Amino acid sequence: MTPTSISISPLSPIPPHQLRWRCTPEVLRPILESIQSEDHQKNALDHLKYFTPTRAHKAIKLSLAMDAPGYHVFVSGPTGSGKTSAIKQLLRCETRPSRLRFDFLYIHNFEDADRPRLCTLPQGQGKTLKRKLIHFVEAFPEVIMSALHSTRLKDRRRNLSRQLEDALTSALEQLKESCNEAGFAFVHSEEDFGASEIQVKVGRRKAIPIEQWIIEVNQGKRRGKLEEKLEQHELLTEQLHSLWDELSRIEWDLHRHIADIEVNEIRERLAIRTDTLFFEEDELSDPNDQMKTELYETVNQELAQWFEGLIDWVDDHLEELKQLSSEPSLDLKDLRILKANLIHEAPKEAPIIFERTPTLINLLGTIERSGEDTHPHLDFSDIRSGSLLRANGGILVVNANDLSLEGSSTWRFLLKALKDQKLEIQSPDQLFASGGSPIKPTPIPLDVKVIAIGDDDLFRALFVSNEDFGRVFKVKAEFDDALYNNESGIKAYLGHALRVQNEEGFKPFSVEALSLWCEYGTRLSGRKERLSTQLSQLTDILREAGHYAQFHQAEEVSIDHLREALRARFDRHCLVEDHLFEMISDAFIELNPQGEQIGLINGLTVLDFGDHICGHPCRISATHSAGIRGIISIEREVRLSGRSHDKGALNVAAYLRNHYLPEYICALNATLCFDQVHDEVDGDSASLAELLALLSSLSQSPLKQSIAVTGAVDQRGNVQAVGGVNEKIEGFFRLCRESGLDGTHGVVLPKSTLPELALKSEVIEAVEQGLFTIWAVNHVDQALAILSLSSSELSQLAKEETLDQLATKLKAIKHKVSARLKELSKLAVLSQGGDTTSY
Repeated sequence: MTPTSISISPLSPIPPHQLRWRCTPEVLRPILESIQSEDHQKNALDHLKYFTPTRAHKAIKLSLAMDAPGYHVFVSGPTGSGKTSAIKQLLRCETRPSRLRFDFLYIHNFEDADRPRLCTLPQGQGKTLKRKLIHFVEAFPEVIMSALHSTRLKDRRRNLSRQLEDALTSALEQLKESCNEAGFAFVHSEEDFGASEIQVKVGRRKAIPIEQWIIEVNQGKRRGKLEEKLEQHELLTEQLHSLWDELSRIEWDLHRHIADIEVNEIRERLAIRTDTLFFEEDELSDPNDQMKTELYETVNQELAQWFEGLIDWVDDHLEELKQLSSEPSLDLKDLRILKANLIHEAPKEAPIIFERTPTLINLLGTIERSGEDTHPHLDFSDIRSGSLLRANGGILVVNANDLSLEGSSTWRFLLKALKDQKLEIQSPDQLFASGGSPIKPTPIPLDVKVIAIGDDDLFRALFVSNEDFGRVFKVKAEFDDALYNNESGIKAYLGHALRVQNEEGFKPFSVEALSLWCEYGTRLSGRKERLSTQLSQLTDILREAGHYAQFHQAEEVSIDHLREALRARFDRHCLVEDHLFEMISDAFIELNPQGEQIGLINGLTVLDFGDHICGHPCRISATHSAGIRGIISIEREVRLSGRSHDKGALNVAAYLRNHYLPEYICALNATLCFDQVHDEVDGDSASLAELLALLSSLSQSPLKQSIAVTGAVDQRGNVQAVGGVNEKIEGFFRLCRESGLDGTHGVVLPKSTLPELALKSEVIEAVEQGLFTIWAVNHVDQALAILSLSSSELSQLAKEETLDQLATKLKAIKHKVSARLKELSKLAVLSQGGDTTSY
């Protein structure tokens, strides 16, 4: 399938068949029939593998097979080259080796509520444990109610209360006797024991407060020994206070004892229920899998600690639980800490997760309450998983460019998790140290393989800016921007076209339409021997052609529909290009592809708008005078040139010195300028045109303005390859067509760019009709001959070209250049007071 070229003289026009690779229906039809004879769906999907380079396939297989740390893979290649589609197809056939996958649950940590406990279980057992805890929570109110209202507990409470009453009665009787013996009376308040007091007896049934008795004694109304009475009252009061303290202690001990009895009663009843929480002996002992056995034992230990913490929690919240026992309809959300948060349930098959929106939260998870929750504080039940955890035990595919849009912090935290092989779920505020939830869940072990899909520029930027990147993404899978234009490449193209046709329900694509589509693929690649892998754009062309076929109610998608799709795509994006040529047509930009001029030449540049590339013809002018500054690029002087353009200008100066005046000091002032170009100019593709314009100015020999030139030149005058030749030729062709094609118009380009030619049909038709000509040259002398010699001289020279014949034809021009350079150099030497005898 690879196109071949025939060697021709650089002074001969390029024949039309070399201006574009032709994919004939005769070549395509056998390949298409062989594909259609197979199972359509399976075959169409299988052809995606042809878009995956062998080296990339091997790299991804190595990454998936390696269990060592850091063997994650970065898939790099041009945007739109089908990397994601190829990875999807590849992962249908390639996967990670079989491994034990785990469920992860968080349960409340009664010792430290901000550090939830992590339970790790074999795949499928996480849901079992969660269900057990749900049943336990549902039964919890009933257990509390039955425990606190049990007959045994009531009897024990009654006995303890009776003991308190007996102790109180005995103590009060003793205090009353002591008061009677000393002539005092104990006045007891049934409602408030603290309001009881000791009063002085003043009769058989009467007693008054000690303060009133003192007043009456001092007034002489009563008789008694005041000091002795006060002393006795003080002693009795101290006994009363001691009694109060003792009774308070006894009451507190009694309540504490009752609470212990209640807690023990609850514990005994809960213990019966918790037997169902623990994994049984037959589950613990698996002779075929020691890891599972260890996991079950560890979880049982966690549950045992959790139960002990629960009992302590019951003790601390006994009064609240008594309220629960009296209100059995109390919302069970108040018991959320008794439930489990199944943060990850491992699927039966190894997961393959494509994260479409790789934000920090979507990747790592977060801690946030859901919209249904109304509890005031975050807890372990608010922990949410991300795609990194959902892919645990399998593969996570992310778009690296989308990941970078989220900021460097997303990459930093992802690399940390992959390097540490554990996931710490935190809220965004915690991640950026700006407060947030105090919860710090136990890190979760990570066993995931990450495939990041991006471009080469991003890979280099990450590799240089983050030292962990190279340690984590040790494998690079590179996708090329093109396939080889051979039977395998054509088969990949046709398979992809069939897949689009089947998946999107289009009418069959005709062989002629697919031939033109494959030709368009070579144009996108920029090389005849390659087919572009820009699947995004190629697929859109098929979709748009299918749309036009449906619009016209055609039975197949014909070549006319594909042409209509290509024209419409061009028309949608060429507004700026149209404005440019309008300015040329209106003479706002001076550019006339007619006649001959001295020191002027039509150069070719390219304008890249991202969604559209077009050729931009421009006039390059050259002037000279005596001086010693050498060749001056006006664009460089005003800082409108890039480094590649400056390099081209220096090559022009070097060729001029070495070829025309090698034995003398070469001194002149020469200026080169892109007329009416006010944007930055970069690239050395105009250096051939600049050199020809300068030679014309020095020799005062006119150059044909109907011929445009593109090409880079080295110090020896060799013409080297440049980019964008198709757009450059088509841009100048449009200019010539609008001014009127007369057979004199054409373009000179480097011979090394012949494999890149994929011109539009309208250009090739003009070449076939003799209205437009394209030459491919190796050296500046060949280009000078094409632009300066007459058509008849050029035709004669093309038939039997030799270096001597070419030199003879150009002898007059070259002599004029040398003579003028000598003259200018002599003037420069004289101006500096030098000797010009040797000139």
